[in-house]
This record gives sequence, structure tokens and C-alpha cells, in this order.
Amino acid sequence: EQLETAIQISSNNFAEQKKIHEEFLRRENIYISLMSLQDYAINLAHAVRTRVGSILRMAEFFVDNFPNPKYDSYFKGYALQIYNDMQTLNKVTDFMLSYASSNLEFEDLNLKKLIHSIFSVYELTFEKEGIIPQIEISGDITLYANKKFFEEIIQNLVSNSIKALKGLDKKIIKFSGFAEKDHFIFYFSDNGSGIDPDKRDKIFDLYYTDTAKEGGAGVGLWIVKTRLESLKGTVELVDNELKPTGATFKITLPFRKNESL
Repeated sequence: EQLETAIQISSNNFAEQKKIHEEFLRRENIYISLMSLQDYAINLAHAVRTRVGSILRMAEFFVDNFPNPKYDSYFKGYALQIYNDMQTLNKVTDFMLSYASSNLEFEDLNLKKLIHSIFSVYELTFEKEGIIPQIEISGDITLYANKKFFEEIIQNLVSNSIKALKGLDKKIIKFSGFAEKDHFIFYFSDNGSGIDPDKRDKIFDLYYTDTAKEGGAGVGLWIVKTRLESLKGTVELVDNELKPTGATFKITLPFRKNESL
């Protein structure tokens, strides 16, 4: 309220108005990001406690029974499960640490350049896996967002698609985007194994995965969802555009706020 009052009082000084207004937006974006983090921390603490409890029970079995040849099959199975669970917890911890250390500033981002830059990181992987990347962006779209957050959104979607495409002959990963009314609309698609209709409501939950055999930890889509919430956007699973198999995610982000004074 003080900042808005200051804007009105200094109406004769446009440069000062713009500076104050930009600071107002900057503080507002940081505030929203931190408030979102509070919600994530509550959910994360519960999920981590559950996973740690499982690890402790399996570790206790080792302490009480190792070595004992008749339990060898249990030892091997529990060891693998503990390893996978620790890998998952490590990814979640890295995510929260990256959030805590992130620069929360928003900036103007050229979407075409940003997507091409992200996809270029996976160039060797795409070539090795035989994946055909497709980028279709209408117009010259400029996002007002946190660059690191947006990069993590796309990187996690790409990583998920690479896992879902394992074992297929023709592999496609597609990103398309355009402006519509007061929002940007993006579609991220692949023609991989797809998502069971009965599991559509669970895919954004922490630790839920359909790609455990390919190294999936159930963290990627959760990160996509939480990062988009920090950018005031949404993500949803929609009808796949690369039929007959695969998945398509629709991402919606608002335009940059009107800075006219």
C-alpha cells in the first residue's frame, strides 16, 4: 500500500514511478514464491518421513538378521529398495536446496532461444536414443519468469519423456507454444508409453512413478507442478497429440503484468 501511494504522489516523475513499480512487482513475485515454498515444505516433510520410515524398517531387518543364508533373497531385495529410496530422497533434497538457493528474480525470457538452448543440452542423448525433437513456437514470445524455474520445468519433462520412449522405434519429443488472450499456452508431448487413464490424478504426486524400471523416482512431475505454481501457472494432462501412444501436457502461464502507470 505504501508503494502504491508513493506511485501516486510521484506522478510527475515517470522514471521514479517506473522504478518503484518494478520494485513492487519484484517483491510481490518473491513473496508469492516464498509462500508457495511453505506449502511445498509441509507436503515434502510428510512424504520424506514416510519414505525414511520404510528405509528404517528394512535397515532394522538387516541389523536383526544379517547374515543368514535363508534370508538372502530378502537382503538383496531390501538393499535394492533402500538404494532406490535414497536416490529419490537425494533428488528431493537437491530440489529443495536449489529452491532455497535460487535467485527469485523474474526477468524477460525469449521463449524460442530458451527452448532451443534447453534442447541443445540433450542433443547427444537425442542422437544416441534416436529421438526426434520438434519445436513449434508461434510468434516472438517473451516470458516474464524466473529462468532457473522454467528451465527445470522443461528439463524434467524431457527427462520423463526419454524414459517413456525406451524400447520404441520411432521416438518424438515435441514442444509447441502460442499466445492466447491473456495467457501463454504450451504443449509438451511425446509418443512414448503414455499414462494409464486410471492414474491421471496421481501423476503429479510426490514419489508417484510409472518409470521405476527406467530410473524414475516420482519427483519430476511434482517439480514441474510446484515450479509452475511459483510462476503463477498451471499444468494438466490432456489428450495426446502424437497418437496412438504417448502423453501431452498443457502448460498455462500468464502474460507479464501491465506496467503502464
